Amino acid sequence: MLLQLLPVVIGDNPYDSIAEGPPRFSSRLHVPPSIRKPPWLLQRRQIQFELAAGSSVRSDFSFTDRLEESGIIFRNRITDDSGKRYLPVHYDLGCGLAAADIDGDSLPDLFLVNKSGGNKLWRNLGEGRFANWTTPELALADRISVSASFADIDNDGDPDLYVTAVRDGNVLFENDGRGGFTDIAIGSGIDYRGHPSAAVFFD
Repeated sequence: MLLQLLPVVIGDNPYDSIAEGPPRFSSRLHVPPSIRKPPWLLQRRQIQFELAAGSSVRSDFSFTDRLEESGIIFRNRITDDSGKRYLPVHYDLGCGLAAADIDGDSLPDLFLVNKSGGNKLWRNLGEGRFANWTTPELALADRISVSASFADIDNDGDPDLYVTAVRDGNVLFENDGRGGFTDIAIGSGIDYRGHPSAAVFFD
C-alpha cells in the first residue's frame, strides 16, 4: 500500500497532460480524469445555453482566463500535517481573498491568503495587470492564515486590512493611504489567538 502511495506523494501528476496546454503549476496529487475534465460538464453547458435563450435576464457575456497575462503568480498551499494525514474539516478548507482599492487609484487590488508559504498582496496596474506588492509583514509566513477583510477602521478614506490566522494570532494592518500597511494588532483588542475563520466588519 505504501509503495502505491509514493508516486502520489512525491511524483508528478500523470494526468497533467489531460488539460489543454501545459499546466501552470506542477502537481503532486493524483487527480482522476473524471475530476479534471468531467464528462457531464459539456452537457450541463449546453443545457444552460438553451435555458438562457428563453430568459429575459441578460446572459450574453462570458469570461476569459487571463491569469498568465495578469502577472499573478500564486498557489494555495496546505499545511504539512494536512498533506501527510489529510485532516477532514480542519485544514482542508480553502483560504480567503479580499479586494479593495488600497492606494486610491480607483482600481481594485487583491490580497490572497495562504496557509503555507505566505500571503500575497497584488496591486492593480490596470488593463488586467497586477504587481506583487507584498511585504514580509503582510506575508505572515510564520503562521497559518485563513481569511482577510478590508475596512476603513479609522475613517481616513482608505481600506485597512484584518487577517485571521490559526494559533499565532490575528493581525490588524493600518493603511497609510498609499498602499503601505503597519501592524497595529497589539493593543487593538482584536488580536485573537485561537482557531478563527472569517471576519466581517459592520456598523
